Order: sequence, then C-alpha cells, then structure tokens
Amino acid sequence: MEQEKVLRCQPHSFTKVLETFSARSLLQSLLHLVCHSSWDVRKVAYDALKKVITGSPQLCDDLLLEFTSFLSLVGQRMQFRKLSDAETLVDSQAPFLPSIEVLVKALLVISSRALDARTNARGNFLFCSHHPCLVNTKKRDAVWKERAVYITKPLIEEASLDVFSKFYACSATLSPTEMMGKSIGIADLGCSSGPNTLLVISYLLNIIYNKCREFDSASPEIVMFLNDLPGNDFNTLFKHLEGFSDELKRTKGDGFGPCFADGMPGTFYGRLVPRNTLHFVHSSYSLQWLSQVPLGIESSNNGNIYISKSSPPSITEAYLKQFKSDFQSFLNCRSEELVKGGKMVVTLLGRRNADPTSIECCYFWELLALALNDMVSEGMIEEEKLMSFNLPQHMSSNEEKNSIYKTKAVVEEVILDVLSKFHGSAISTTAKLKSICIADLGCSSGPNALLDTIHNKYRKSDSIMPEILVFLNDLPGNDFNTLFKNLESFQDELRETNGDGFGPCFVTGTPGTFYGRLFPRGSLHFVHSSYSLHCLYKVPQGIEQSNKGNLYISKSSPPSVVEAYLEQFNTDFMVFLKCRSVELVDGGRMVLTLSGRRNSDPTSKECCSVWDLLVTAFKDMITKGMVEEEKLDSFNFPIYFPSPEEVQAVIQSEGSFMVDQLHAYNVNWDGSDSREDRSSVTEKYRSSYDTAKCIRAVSESLLVSHFGEEIIDELFCRYRENVASYATKEKTEYTNLVISMTKGGKVVPES
Repeated sequence: MEQEKVLRCQPHSFTKVLETFSARSLLQSLLHLVCHSSWDVRKVAYDALKKVITGSPQLCDDLLLEFTSFLSLVGQRMQFRKLSDAETLVDSQAPFLPSIEVLVKALLVISSRALDARTNARGNFLFCSHHPCLVNTKKRDAVWKERAVYITKPLIEEASLDVFSKFYACSATLSPTEMMGKSIGIADLGCSSGPNTLLVISYLLNIIYNKCREFDSASPEIVMFLNDLPGNDFNTLFKHLEGFSDELKRTKGDGFGPCFADGMPGTFYGRLVPRNTLHFVHSSYSLQWLSQVPLGIESSNNGNIYISKSSPPSITEAYLKQFKSDFQSFLNCRSEELVKGGKMVVTLLGRRNADPTSIECCYFWELLALALNDMVSEGMIEEEKLMSFNLPQHMSSNEEKNSIYKTKAVVEEVILDVLSKFHGSAISTTAKLKSICIADLGCSSGPNALLDTIHNKYRKSDSIMPEILVFLNDLPGNDFNTLFKNLESFQDELRETNGDGFGPCFVTGTPGTFYGRLFPRGSLHFVHSSYSLHCLYKVPQGIEQSNKGNLYISKSSPPSVVEAYLEQFNTDFMVFLKCRSVELVDGGRMVLTLSGRRNSDPTSKECCSVWDLLVTAFKDMITKGMVEEEKLDSFNFPIYFPSPEEVQAVIQSEGSFMVDQLHAYNVNWDGSDSREDRSSVTEKYRSSYDTAKCIRAVSESLLVSHFGEEIIDELFCRYRENVASYATKEKTEYTNLVISMTKGGKVVPES
C-alpha cells in the first residue's frame, strides 16, 4: 500500500502522504522499488523519485542516508550468502538481493536528483559512493565518472563545440587535400583505467560526429592523449581501447575519424606534450590531489590525516600554499600545450565554505582518522605510522643489444638527416619546427640511442634543441605498465647524463597493430622498428591441412605453403608502408630491422632450422603421449623471414619510399656477435641455453594459447638439448636485414 501511494503521488501532494506515513518508511519503500529486479518497476520508481525530491527537497539527505543503510544490509546479505550457501534469506528491509549494476544505477539516479535539488547533499553522496558494498567491486569508478559527466555535461558540450567551430568547421570550405592535415588533439588528464575511463572521450566524439553530419563534412583526425601517473594500470586501459574502437566503428561507420589513442604516463604538474598540440583538455576528480604532502607538517598535524578543526593554522596555510603552487604549475604547462583559443574543462572536489576546516570538506577524512585512531588504541597500527601520515590532497636482451650496436651507425645517420632537414641552422626561424616526432614500432629498444644522438648533435653546435615527442607502440597486450614505470628511471638518467638543457622530451604509449594507422597524417619525422616486421598480421589462410608436422616453412612443406607465407608477408608489408607513408612528413625517414635471409630459398637452413629443432622436440613429446599430434598439425607460427629482394619488391611496388641503404648481417642464435668464438663445449651449451631462452620469449604466448602451459617447460628443455647437439655440427646463425628509407622519392635499386 505504501509503495503504491509513493508511485502514484504528485509532487504537490507528497506532503499529504507524509501526514499518513513516516518519511523513513516511505523512503525505504522507494529504495526497494528503485533497486527492484524488474526494469519495469525501476523505471516507474525513477519517475516517482523525481516527484518526491521535487515535492520535498529537504528529504535528499535522508534519502542518501537511508541508501547507505540499505547498502550495508545488502552487503551483509551478500557476505552471509557466501558463508552459508543459503538460497532463501528473508529480510523485511532488503527482501531481495539487487545486483551491483542495479545499485550503482540507483545511486546515479538518486544523486543526480539530489544534487540538482540540494548541492550540499554531496557529502552523503561521498559516503554512498565509497560504501564497501560498491568500493569492493569494479563498478566503483562508474559512480564517479558518470557523475562527473552528468554535472559537467553542458560545459563540456559548449567547450567542444567552440573548439570544433574554431579549428575545424571552417574546413568545410577547404579542398580534400587541404583538409588532410586537419586534426584535433584531446587530452584526458588523470584518466585512471576502469571501464568508464573513456566516458568523456566518447561524449566528445559524439559531439564531433554529430557536427560533422550537420555540416555534411568529413570528420577530422582525432588524437586522444590518455594521461595518468606511471603506476596507473595502462594494460587494462589499452585493452578497453580495443572494444571502444570496435564500438566506434559500429555506431559511426568507417568514415568517422580515424581516432588515435596514446597513453601518456607522467604527472600533469609538468609538461606532457609539445607546444600547441592540444585543442581540448579535460580532467575529472584529479586536481584535488597535490604533487606532494606539504613540507614541514609531519610533526604538527598529529592524529589527523588531513586538515581538521584540531589542526594548527600552519597546517592550513601549508596545504593552501602547496595547492596554489601545484595549480599554478598545472596552468602554466597547459598554457604551453594548448593552441591559442583551446578549451579546458576541469572538475575537482572543493568547498563552498570559506573555512578550509569546515565539515563540508573535512568530516569525511576525520571519520577515517577516527577509525585509524581506534586501530592504534587496539594495537593494530603503530601510533608513529599515523602521526607521520598526511594525505597529499587539497580539496633488455643480448639480441636487442647487438641489434642496436649493428644498426647504430644507420640510425645515427638518419636522425642527423632528420634534424638537418627540419631543425637545421640553414632553416629560417619561422620555418624551423618546434618539435620532432619519433615513433618506435614494436617498442623493442626504447628511445635511448635515438635521444643520445640528438643530444650530442646539439651539444656540439651549441644551439637550442627542439622539443621531442616519442611514441612507443606495441600491441594492447604488451606490458605497458612495466614500460611506463621504467620510463621514470630513464627520464632521471637522461637528466643526469645530458643535463637540464636536454629536451623537453615527451614519451607516450600507443597501443595497436602497426599493420594499420596509428598516428595523424604528416605527424612523424622518424620511424624506427626493430625485430617486429617478420611477425605477420596472421597465419596465412588455408595452410592448416597442408603443412602438417611443421611449425613454419620447412623442406617438407609443399610449394603452396611457401607461396601462402610470401603472399601474407607481401600483403602485410604493403599495408605497413602505406600507413607509414600517410603518417610521415615528406622527407621523413624510417629505419627497419627484421629477421630475414640471404638465400633465395625460403626453405633453407639459414632461416628454418631453428624452428625445425622445435618441431623435433614436439615430435619427441608426441611419441611419449605428452602432446596430441593433431595439436601440432593444426599450429603454424605467423612469421616470415624475407630476402632482400622480396623486401625491395614490396617497397618498389608501394612507391612512396626511396631505399637509402639495405644491409644484411649475421647474428648467432643466442643473440651474441657472430664473430665471437663459441667453439668450446661449455660455450656451445651456454649458447644453447640462451637460444632456448630467446625462442621461448618470442613464442611462449602463442604456444601456451594453443598447447597449454603445462608442456612448456618440458618442451624447451628438450629444445635446448636439440640446439646443443645441432651446434656441434652446424653454424648457428641467422640473418638480420636493416633498411633505411626516405619518404618522397622513387625507389632506387640497392647499390
């Protein structure tokens, strides 16, 4: 009866309902309906909720408090169900067990209505959103991200429309050629890594998409910089990007964009991208976090973890001073990175009250301090730990080394040529580029060697260095978390060895396959890739039944298998070149290192024996019943080792690049220099161990996904023995190809 009256009442008649029933019982009934398992019931309840808050806005705080209690009941029931395995639990206050999704949606609906009616209800909203029932799930970010978008939606829309009209709408009058260089740079600072990280980006893209349809014009190319501290979970973030891109194509078609996403590790209290790169900057619930705890407050804020009524004035002053310093740094950096007329929308926790110790912004942390003090009194936490804590907020392998050594002269020559073309002393000040963009595709070696060359060039000439933007690319499954954490020590080493005069240098992560577009048109000056391009986009189609008993091309493979592998390489390398041709500026340079062969025969020992020995190990395990023969027959590696002539043929056919140099050199299987003496038995066995380790590193993920993890240790133990035996009779070397190219000229034959 109560629930029916709540659903039927109008805003103006709600006070009459309150005369009949207590406010608490009505609010509890309403919460049950808002969290009901039936969507039809919840839909009606959402409407009733709006009526209740419109008719009696004073009930907002009570509603959020009741919801907090409701969450506690639900959490208790969830825990009890786990412990007791009981299927039927009766509770008059929580007659059913709503899903986390329903609870999060209920909080979003309640808070949006409550904050519209009474903005000071946000304290209770904080309690609800941090309730253990929600915080201990992956849905917690949904509350904050969706609330931020809801609150700032009008501001984001106004700012993004202004950016579009200033920097792109005028392109409707431009020719297709003139429009090619048009791109819009967007940055989300403090992006986090949950499934709702891309909520704001998605909203911005919707606005741009709708405006392009309105103007009946092609969409701009869009570059999205997703920033957070190096400790953020970028691996998860980049996996979300795959689904995000698919959804973008499904809803907006292939004609929209393209959109390029880069992970940008680093603090936003410093520079993140080159000057005039960004058109729109967004940050949500991040700027209340300071760069550090204010200095000198450790011993004077005892028993507190933030500003409190018991904090001396010096604490409040120190926090304010730190906030001013940090926010000033933030604004100075964004001022350099945004183009003139660019827009920025920032959301952060703050206060209306002039008093920084007011309940409005401090009581949430005071309650946490009370909980910590209780744990100190119970001996669960050391008192010194609490006293010294304050919140900082105011509302490489041998193979790679040898590859770098062998290609160093080529890379150095190319880098110096790029600097001379785009930042040389002979170029006028107005024509000289302010920044140089470098991409390392496959992330194999990092930017160290490249940046050392640049620094030495400018140290000798005593001229001002350009700003440098380095894109580190690999597939979304790459461990970007470790890569970005290593960048911190790399940046420190850069400053230590080259001084503060170097750079600034900005490094981003770009997840995605290089067999597709990764960057805007004409945005790169130099592309580098090492030990990646012999990996194909996929296993050639149709070879499953005709290459049985092999993992790659072998002497026993029929001609159709060899042809299929070559065709796949030609297709993939052609796509690679076409994409880089679009992304490189005219005159831009590219250096590629890949495993290949000198011999014209693709079944020669030069490139196949290292894999034939792995096949032998598999067949030994098949005879012992450790691996199913069908498993081996249905597996092939997606790799191909081309000859210089095959590489040249594809470059010639694509037509955008001039080959400057093409060299072949030998490296031992274990990655050591082929000139080293490894004739002793000890050295051969050590070499076989290193070889097995190297092949395992590049192939394990593929083998595990097909054969399972349990066979891997035994497989490579047998493989190591096969390599050691083979090395006593044959030379264990493979061939690397190094190609240096320039965009914008007819391909010339190798000299």
